[in-house]
Amino acid sequence: MAESLTSVHAPTKELFIRVTKGQNQGQVFRIRRPEVFIGRSPQNHIQINDEKISRKHVRLDFNGDRVLITDVSEENFIKINGEVLKKSELSHQSRVEIGSHELQFLLKDKKTQAEAVKKNKIPFIVAALGLVALLFYFLSGPAQKIDLVLNQIETLKSMEESLSKETALLDQLKEKQKESSFSQKSLLDSKKFFLQGRRNYYKGDFLNAIERFRSVLALNPEDSKARNFLMKAEKKFEEQIDYKLAEGFAYREQGKYSFCISSMKQVVHLLQDPKDSRYAEAKTILDQCYISSRGHL
Repeated sequence: MAESLTSVHAPTKELFIRVTKGQNQGQVFRIRRPEVFIGRSPQNHIQINDEKISRKHVRLDFNGDRVLITDVSEENFIKINGEVLKKSELSHQSRVEIGSHELQFLLKDKKTQAEAVKKNKIPFIVAALGLVALLFYFLSGPAQKIDLVLNQIETLKSMEESLSKETALLDQLKEKQKESSFSQKSLLDSKKFFLQGRRNYYKGDFLNAIERFRSVLALNPEDSKARNFLMKAEKKFEEQIDYKLAEGFAYREQGKYSFCISSMKQVVHLLQDPKDSRYAEAKTILDQCYISSRGHL
């Protein structure tokens, strides 16, 4: 039974994944789901086109505080901070090697330094007002002393409330600045990946187009253009596989074995998954055409 992470309080962390090595180097993904799958298949939340990565390779469980990574591949492995592991909890800046790619996990603290500022300022203010109050206390008459103490209590309360509001406002401003900075970077990356995906789509490179459009949606799930292109690219990819299979089969029947080999090689390269029935079919026909081509030499 898979281990799960549950949280009984509001999330205190934000999780980002940065690709630090491999074809997708420079991509950044913001994780918003409690469960995320990573692999070569377009059906994953994060797709990485790498022959050394399984179609579904890694599962992430994130509860807003802790991150648990699980290797769900039966054929390949992952290294966590240089060590081959099936399951581990990740910390800030943990590095995971998957295929020929390396991922860095960044856990950002949602809290700001407002509480520390408040703790540092309030004792100083209280001490200063206390000294002033004592000075006037010893210099005043009995009635004045009582009024002075009461006034100072009210002043302290007022100062503490004011400082709390100021620190809360400071928290909000810092959070907005951080989100704004990351949003601008995400927007630029999103536009870059969209243009790359669209270029790949029109070139007929549907596999890489799918990967790029998924990267856009990982940064901005509301991007309707990227979602529409992704759906079209996935449909075109499936049609491309079916067409190449039919083409290779026809070439085999016609005795055009070199053309058959070329078509089936493309299918095997595009699918890259021995568990896919179409991959197995293409591989069988490919082997048959290899044997037949040698017999005709």
